[in-house]
Amino acid sequence: MSQITMFDYEDQKISFEFSDGNKMINATEMAKPFKGKLVADFLRLKSTKEYIILLNERYGNSHIAHERETLQVIKGGDAAESLQGTKTRPQICCLAQSSF
Repeated sequence: MSQITMFDYEDQKISFEFSDGNKMINATEMAKPFKGKLVADFLRLKSTKEYIILLNERYGNSHIAHERETLQVIKGGDAAESLQGTKTRPQICCLAQSSF
């Protein structure tokens, strides 16, 4: 069962989703204060792709930890309810913030 919690960061609402020990942050909402910066552009970077592969290897291996998603791209749904957008693990959001 998933629980969405809204946090306010510098007047920007950012949703955090907690489900079965997995934490996902809505990166689309997090990028909004950075005018002209898109999560899709960040995800196209070679360094981002390499980092996601490393996270998948670490968290996708059931021998090391419970399998967890690294990246979700959700199209459709209600944006006001935080049901759409690009959701990532916290590590990816931290890397994105340093890139914006």
